[in-house]
Amino acid sequence: AATAWLVIPAALGTRLPGDFLASPDELVEVREGLQSNLAVVEKDGDLRLEIDRWWQGQQRKNHQVFAAHVPMLLHARPRDVLVVGAGAGQTPKRFLFYDVERVDCIDIEPAVFDLIRAHFDADWMEDPRVRLIGTDGRSHVMHTSTTYDVISLELGQIFRPGVASFYTVDFYERVRARLQPGGLVSQFVPITLLGTRDFQGVVATFLDVFPASTLWYNTSELLLVGTVAPRFEIPAERLGFLETNERVRSDLRYSHWGGDAYRLHQPHVFLACFLAGPEELRKLADGAPKYQDNLPVLEYASATIDPAHSNEVAIVDLLRAHLASVPESSVTGVPADSIASIRAKNLRDIEASAFVRRALTLRDRGDYEGVVDSLDEAVRLNPESVVAHRLLGDAFVLQNLLGVAQPHYETALSMRPADAPSHRGLGFLRHRQGKLDEALTHYRAALRVAPRDAETHNNLGTILGQRGDLEEARRHFEAALRIRPGFVDASKNLAQVQGALADDGTK
Repeated sequence: AATAWLVIPAALGTRLPGDFLASPDELVEVREGLQSNLAVVEKDGDLRLEIDRWWQGQQRKNHQVFAAHVPMLLHARPRDVLVVGAGAGQTPKRFLFYDVERVDCIDIEPAVFDLIRAHFDADWMEDPRVRLIGTDGRSHVMHTSTTYDVISLELGQIFRPGVASFYTVDFYERVRARLQPGGLVSQFVPITLLGTRDFQGVVATFLDVFPASTLWYNTSELLLVGTVAPRFEIPAERLGFLETNERVRSDLRYSHWGGDAYRLHQPHVFLACFLAGPEELRKLADGAPKYQDNLPVLEYASATIDPAHSNEVAIVDLLRAHLASVPESSVTGVPADSIASIRAKNLRDIEASAFVRRALTLRDRGDYEGVVDSLDEAVRLNPESVVAHRLLGDAFVLQNLLGVAQPHYETALSMRPADAPSHRGLGFLRHRQGKLDEALTHYRAALRVAPRDAETHNNLGTILGQRGDLEEARRHFEAALRIRPGFVDASKNLAQVQGALADDGTK
């Protein structure tokens, strides 16, 4: 029996833990860490870091970037920073865009640092101001004698072992003791994994230790920002960095969900992310329970949440009833109703994202009618959602409704001309229609933005092969296989091209 147990996995070609972490075509590298299994996965031309199959970060710019800039622009003069949770390095890197003296980056899983170095932008790790610490963030906060201007808590899913303990009164009191005068703490609040009462409890617990707190939009991972100062302020001189600091301005020249009008480097768009101040949060959390170390309530509550459901819709309704007035005085020349309008769209996009997530779940089940219904609702909630329009295009292509798919891709690209997945989708559509010149244009545009997209390399190689450009086709098939070694279609196409080239050489 023992021999059979050992032989069967080898006979079946089973790879553990790799087969658990991702499909063979997507898996780039796997590491067994001290407490978890880590994987770098290639999807849609982007590299993602996953721990036990849960997303932790990616190569492409995302909301983790904004999570660093918010506290840095709210603090008058930050010098020493602590980041708990490395992710894929997006957040700790951004703190170095400012005039800081120290960035301590902590992750309980030391193996994550090697994976970042091997596969993601890791120049920041060599900066002499950075100290990488492989330990438990709670232990570091409890035992270090160092104090910080900004402490950024970038934890993963709340139900994962140990994470909920970063949302307790006990932990926040230790954090407060490690903040210098005027110091700030920021924390992700992933509302997709919280019920309404759980969310109120998270806010109530944070306010118990940091009464002068604020809440900020950052997709469905909201940001709580607390201060040890007696009151909260948005310093106008720091907001000026959005216009005078070119590195910060350039880094925030992206939008969470829409086109150029919603890029975060614009002061009024940045301020539209401000949702609630101390007074509004106290009303929102009134009567809610406060989480403590000796009562592990939150981990059990979050473990029962199904992320495929639209949990955040009810939380958004609660937020709408407790929004702060728009801080008009912080931005000159921008009407308050303009900021309020963008803020309302931000909240609607959280709701739209819930239906996008539901659509992706239904797509995995093959329920394409349900996919279209969910994405239609997402577009109704936020007509300017690039992702919803792009995924609608994909859904219609899968049903061979090419004419219906086309305007959705075009809408997505009109709002975000450099959106690589939309270029790939429209390229595939034109390819199917036999419009090869247009298909080539879109495939090449996609690769300029996402050069690691194996699908696009393969599709582009197919057209080039059809046109007789065999050498160039071979290069793209080889690129597809370097990115995704088990890519069957690319392997077959490469063999055909190599055979054709060999035949040409014998003539």
